[in-house]
Amino acid sequence: MDKLIITAAICGAEVTKAHNPAVPYTKEEMVREAKSAYDAGAAVIHVHVRRDDGTPTQDRERFAEILPAIQEACPDAILIPSTGGATGMTPEERLQPTELMPEMATLDCGTCNFGDDIFVNDMPTMRAFGKRMIENNIKPEYECFEIGHLDTVLEMARKGEVPGAPMQFNFVLGVSGSRHPRESGLPGQQDSRRLHLDRHRRWPRRMAHGRYRYHHGRSCPRWLRG
Repeated sequence: MDKLIITAAICGAEVTKAHNPAVPYTKEEMVREAKSAYDAGAAVIHVHVRRDDGTPTQDRERFAEILPAIQEACPDAILIPSTGGATGMTPEERLQPTELMPEMATLDCGTCNFGDDIFVNDMPTMRAFGKRMIENNIKPEYECFEIGHLDTVLEMARKGEVPGAPMQFNFVLGVSGSRHPRESGLPGQQDSRRLHLDRHRRWPRRMAHGRYRYHHGRSCPRWLRG
């Protein structure tokens, strides 16, 4: 049986305790949820942070408070702080966790609808994020909300604008207003993008968003399951 790497995205930026009382806000709650996922087999923790009242933030000091606490509780886990933050944040706000020199961080690969909002990741923004990660030797997890985002980031890697192969991708499907999580929307057997993913075998771990996330253990193509 192939080895499986499980990532736990323990809170995100949009959902609240009104949606689910278990959504963590405080440092103690974040550590509790990360440790629970780690003990259940998660090897990677995808980290957004909140203020204690639940407000999403990209504040460097908040990440500096929470990341070491999670790492202490989950000593072998890889932590991936988000540079996506929440819709409406500036690129400068979103880049703050990269100042802490994490081994990995997310890099969003294009603009998309996000519910009633727009999640802005234009080319200058992505180049700036790529440059920061190259300079700080940070391994990106490339977040693709649409299949065109994959084309975009592969071309950027070819030009040296973002870290190149081996590349790790995360297909975030099912966000309201963006790509629906259906198999037909993914690269097919003869697609050059599929060949790139096959060659480097850095498979996405989170295949869908919200209510769709549980379907993909059954419905995603075998080459994406690893």
